[in-house]
Amino acid sequence: MARRGKRGYIQMDDVSHPTTVETARYEEIRGSERAKQYVISEHVTDQEVAGRLMLVTKTHHMETGSILDFKNAILPFASDPMSNEPVISVSLFKENFTFAPIVIGKKPKVSDKVVYVSGAFDLFHAGHLSFLEAAKELGDYLIVGVVGDDDVNEEKGTIFPVMNLLERTLSVASLKIVDEVVVGVPPVTNEKFINLIKATKIAVYSETHPRRFAGCSQLGIIKELVPDYDATCEEILERMTSRKIASSEDDVIAMFSSVPLNNNQH
Repeated sequence: MARRGKRGYIQMDDVSHPTTVETARYEEIRGSERAKQYVISEHVTDQEVAGRLMLVTKTHHMETGSILDFKNAILPFASDPMSNEPVISVSLFKENFTFAPIVIGKKPKVSDKVVYVSGAFDLFHAGHLSFLEAAKELGDYLIVGVVGDDDVNEEKGTIFPVMNLLERTLSVASLKIVDEVVVGVPPVTNEKFINLIKATKIAVYSETHPRRFAGCSQLGIIKELVPDYDATCEEILERMTSRKIASSEDDVIAMFSSVPLNNNQH
């Protein structure tokens, strides 16, 4: 490291199956003051996701209201890494059209143009990021609605969502371009909800089903976007079936072929 002019080494604690050579390679660095290891959530490791797919299970799904119990898990993701102060607001949408605060961050100014998007954001990927970046360019303040596990599963079936509501919320809340996250939003957005959050623009995927925003069409604020990089979590799973991602390729193919894929929601 000194020869290459590097000041430090950072590694996450979820390295999969390190070999003896790999362990020896970093042993000296790990024991020095230059090394920093970040602990990530045990619920979002590659091994955990693979296990869910292999078992075709929904046990990782959670009740939408239980997100209120995870404030301490969400707070670091919604905070500035330097000051540790909350910068992103996170709340739970309730059926009586009120919001239960989870993290209190910044709120939109009166002059801000508020943009709203919603979706599952399962297995967060470059397609999601491209879409959110394009949405942010439509205004000043971006609100992202994350649909609950039950609603996602009702539409997509089988084990979906692969990542549960907490994990999907953490993925979105960690993005600088996001200003506010609303958890447990209705899968079908109506005018009452849009008026409640004071949105002046709704950004949607160009192929999003019209029924999900049919109740807002009369507002004239829907903007269809075509991201620079488009993908779905189903496509990612399809790619994985053609690769040797475990010791037995046959086991992996059998694992994924038991999960029907339905390309109807990002």
